[in-house]
Amino acid sequence: MIEEKAVSEDHQKTLDQLTAELNQRNEQLAVINSVQEGLARKLDMQAIYDLVGDRIRDTFDSQAVIIATFDHETNTEHFGYAIEKGERFHLKPREFDKLRRSLIDTKQKILINENFEEAYRQFGMRVLPGSDFPKSALYVPLLIDDNVTGYVSLQNVDKENAFSDSDVRLLETLANSMSNALDNARLLKETEQRTAELAVINSVQEALAKEMDIQAIYDLVGNRIRELFDAQVVGIATFDHKAETEQIHYLIEKGERYYPAPRPLNIL
Repeated sequence: MIEEKAVSEDHQKTLDQLTAELNQRNEQLAVINSVQEGLARKLDMQAIYDLVGDRIRDTFDSQAVIIATFDHETNTEHFGYAIEKGERFHLKPREFDKLRRSLIDTKQKILINENFEEAYRQFGMRVLPGSDFPKSALYVPLLIDDNVTGYVSLQNVDKENAFSDSDVRLLETLANSMSNALDNARLLKETEQRTAELAVINSVQEALAKEMDIQAIYDLVGNRIRELFDAQVVGIATFDHKAETEQIHYLIEKGERYYPAPRPLNIL
């Protein structure tokens, strides 16, 4: 009877463990599917950051979530997503501190589950403006081809030891999936930009093939540029160096077309 009870308890523990692992896998797939959904809908990069960040915020015991990318040429981090206790922060880029450089150099997670103030001093960290001092923090690097392109961070401002080993494994799995998905989104954006550039070039070539007059070409190219870029003003001008003047052949602002006379080059 005692043996049967022990076997039953072991069986229940195994079922509980399998259920926990299944739930964890479902959470992983939910976030991964969220990213893939964003890509399928051709969302821009910011929309994907928002979608993934919100999903991570809902999955973990964390009041703060950060997704950041690294610009290695300027040694700065750029915040794609930053939220704490429901308040969204839109932060300017800032220089790497020792913790970010450690992520880049080691390509390994950094888990701070206690004595955050000591780690704060050790890494020369900076608390985000308007945010609380965390008691637990987890930083997981985003990797593409063995290069650290950024990180995702969870922070708990209420308690130490907030993040378990399973939390770490889950976030690492999600970070790997996010890295690939976000890189695909970046490549998609670059492809779309290149396609737009080729469309402008083709427009000019088409105009030349039709032997349009020069003003018609300025109008065609100016209209195409206006449609492609987030700009309220588009201008196309040529310089007459002998007369030291510029002639504005195309100028539009907020949908209104202007036809200015030639003016000296030294006018701003």
